[in-house]
Amino acid sequence: MPHFAIRAIRTSTIDRQIIITASLCTLLVTPITAEEAGASESRSADRRGPLVVVIRRPGLRTYEKIVEEFKSGVRAAVQVVALRPDNEKELRDWLDRAKPDLTFVIGQNAHHVLRTKLEAQPLLHALVRKPAAKGHYDLSKPPPARQILRAFRAARPKIQKIALLHGSGGPTRLAEIRRAAKRLQIEIIPLAANSPAEAIRLLRKNAMRFEGLWLLPDLSILTPQVFQYAIGLQFRYRIALMGATRPHVDKGALFAIDHDPHLLGRRAAIVANRLLSARRISRPETIAGISHRLTVNRFTASRIRVNLAPLRKIATEVVP
Repeated sequence: MPHFAIRAIRTSTIDRQIIITASLCTLLVTPITAEEAGASESRSADRRGPLVVVIRRPGLRTYEKIVEEFKSGVRAAVQVVALRPDNEKELRDWLDRAKPDLTFVIGQNAHHVLRTKLEAQPLLHALVRKPAAKGHYDLSKPPPARQILRAFRAARPKIQKIALLHGSGGPTRLAEIRRAAKRLQIEIIPLAANSPAEAIRLLRKNAMRFEGLWLLPDLSILTPQVFQYAIGLQFRYRIALMGATRPHVDKGALFAIDHDPHLLGRRAAIVANRLLSARRISRPETIAGISHRLTVNRFTASRIRVNLAPLRKIATEVVP
């Protein structure tokens, strides 16, 4: 059964408020059972304050950092739920009974499974590539294409061709990316893969055609094996590799532009508190205030003979 921690706080607008932080621990290791669903439904009926459910795929440290910051800032009971292939149906049924006041979905996988189920409910989502639906609040718009292309140009001033690796569904921003690339006289080479194995075949076949490689955060193809193959190409052919996340830079990619998970979690808590207090938010499809960070790997720059100085001028952080 879940464990509850209760603490009292004082704010400028509410003299006393109880925040109940609940973690649905059993979902991390087993699917939702009938007993657990019934207990959650009973708690939902008896609760005195709002309930927020956070849904994310387990095992990703970036997601956990977002959750930690979110839980520390939101003024509501929070239940954190792990979504796995073996508990999708149970989770949908449980959401029907729990009736959360707000749902926060982290990651493309969770959003894909639940977006139809939650399309008529208040929903926050982060690190999702699909456009926001009406009444859904997007906390993590992708970095502008021009910002990414300028980082490539800083790494390789004479770069002319950049490969864009993505899933078979295609990047939703391909037209925007191509427009921005045209202004800089850069050609974009889309590499659409149906599977990780095909992604590796495409990289192997086209490796001599491009000087830069842009990995989109598509979990359907960007497996550890695909990333390691891309790293090998980077060092073998001195390709400027843009990873999907900061951890990719830690593992050897030249650079990455992504969201700071701590800032995302804090921003999500602010927006959630406003929604739960029935305060209106303008432009519901997008939430401003989340900046992007550019992280550069100094060792990789040296190995592939990239002049670090231009990248350092625009980088948020340079790691060893």
